[in-house]
Amino acid sequence: MFLYCSSILPIFYVTICLFNLEHGSASELLRDMKSSKSSFGRRQLDLQQTFWNYKPVTDVSDIAAIDLDQKSIELNLDLGNEGGANGYENAESIYQSGVHSSVVAKITLDNPLLRAAPEETSVVIGVSENGREIYGRVFKTADEGTKEVHIKYDGEEINEDICIAGNRPGTLPKLDACFETSGNIMIGTNPSLSYKYNPATDTYNDRSFQQLSKSKNLFVRSFLEYMKYAEYYGETDYAHQYLEAAFSRSTTKSFKFGKTDFSSYTTVGLQSTIEKGTLTMNLWMYVIYQMSEAVRSCTEECTSEACYYNSIPSWDSAAAMYIGSLGSDQNNGYLLYGLANDLCATFRTCGDYDNFGDDITDIDNGGKSTGIAKVNYEIFKLFNAGQEKLKNGQCTDVAKIKERIVKQMTVPLVQGVLEYAYDIDILENESEMSESIGAVYTAAILPLIHFCNENDAKLLYAQMRAGRDLSKTNYDKVREAVENNYSCLGITCNDIGGLFDDEDRVYLTAAGPCNQEQIDNRGITDLQGGMLFDDDEKSNSSRKHHHHSAMIIIFWMVIFTLACSLLYKKKSSNTIHQSPHYNSVFPNGLTGNGLTLNNASFSSSSSNRKDDRVFDVRID
Repeated sequence: MFLYCSSILPIFYVTICLFNLEHGSASELLRDMKSSKSSFGRRQLDLQQTFWNYKPVTDVSDIAAIDLDQKSIELNLDLGNEGGANGYENAESIYQSGVHSSVVAKITLDNPLLRAAPEETSVVIGVSENGREIYGRVFKTADEGTKEVHIKYDGEEINEDICIAGNRPGTLPKLDACFETSGNIMIGTNPSLSYKYNPATDTYNDRSFQQLSKSKNLFVRSFLEYMKYAEYYGETDYAHQYLEAAFSRSTTKSFKFGKTDFSSYTTVGLQSTIEKGTLTMNLWMYVIYQMSEAVRSCTEECTSEACYYNSIPSWDSAAAMYIGSLGSDQNNGYLLYGLANDLCATFRTCGDYDNFGDDITDIDNGGKSTGIAKVNYEIFKLFNAGQEKLKNGQCTDVAKIKERIVKQMTVPLVQGVLEYAYDIDILENESEMSESIGAVYTAAILPLIHFCNENDAKLLYAQMRAGRDLSKTNYDKVREAVENNYSCLGITCNDIGGLFDDEDRVYLTAAGPCNQEQIDNRGITDLQGGMLFDDDEKSNSSRKHHHHSAMIIIFWMVIFTLACSLLYKKKSSNTIHQSPHYNSVFPNGLTGNGLTLNNASFSSSSSNRKDDRVFDVRID
């Protein structure tokens, strides 16, 4: 249990304290996150891929292959925009059903199994049509006497060398990585058995971008970050509903807040929305879920022997999903890692800040416009640190590391909002592409802003939503709305950087890095737009500064300290997982969509929110 006291807000708002909870209502492990170090008889599987500078303990290459789905979605959207037949329909099929990640074969045995084959631990060995040895493991426990066996292919040969049955529109079959259509196969401890298998009809995927949003585990675990989004949008599968509305050129009419209308978009706006939305809406939250699951299993299931195997697979999966199979120091790939690298070039926040000075604007020691994003350096340092903590069962430390990663993952979302608000307002690029990209970044961060300050969220939504009057976009208002909440989001001016013209070596007018001291004091930042690197003179921004007097600040610090102390004493006398306000909406035993939530609680780290929250989340 951690007590977090946020910084002081403007006058008339006293900061509250809260407990940031990591909890779950079940004690289950995900099928695709188990250790892969099982003996295969003829060989030992040891195919863990190094993701940039992170070496997973478990084999998560199959999980990292989700980036190949993103690549296929983008290729088909390009095809659709160029007039190709069924490009958007094909992209939607890949989004919904997947192609490359968690590929499962359903085979039919000629004779019943002699011995049961438990899921995950039962190794399967077969061959392809050209005699290549193919490996997998039982995906669903096969009981003695059964003839139907589901086998998940091992993602052993990553980077597009995996069974593709050709039953997904817009994809080409790759049958030399699939089991042959008939022959003999080894399943667990059973002797060689004959079988039949039709790759085109008997192959499916257990992971897709749609599944990342519709997974029951997100709601069952009810971790803090997810509940912010579920509460704001009022839907448990908000990300999927957002993407499906884009694919169908319709509206998210059931959303509680942040409703979006894509009906006026052409294929240009739809493509941008889908390409960015799969990452910033679906994948972003699922990476956090994987980390939260590692923290939960470490906390709830950790013993001297279980910590290593119960927690690390989820942590490894988070790293794999963040960077994907193609991301590296030489390749951005297609996932969140690449998104951060693209934006760091625009905001001059590339590079490892361990080698920089404190001033991001320093041309010699500050941020760079090329290379790997500063947030990626930070995130993978934290991934490595978290893995070591999990190995040693230091669950409390891992929870703190996870929170730091989430803060860094928020940086590109903010940068995306700022870039396209500036593009539309100041650069007068009122294109559908700029509108749609800015809108999807906004949709990805609105629940976080709303959690911090509802008024700022309302302003941001009005300024950046899809389908708005672009001529009314005001960059200064957008920037102020997000900067007001940097402290609440746990990010800094140096994290965000400023819009930078690399050719002229100058920050764009009124778009340079903000002033952290003034942000912390809730004053309006002195924008450093137009500041040349060989000149220390600050730009003549027209923004006014508002400073609270020293006496008022001291007064509210005293009030803050007393309120924090009293609230801590009150909270200390209660059981953390029993929030009467929360359970009034999600009572014990509430079921919906196959979900049950017991004794759930949720508290806000918002600086202008009450500690116990009432949630209105629709469950179909």
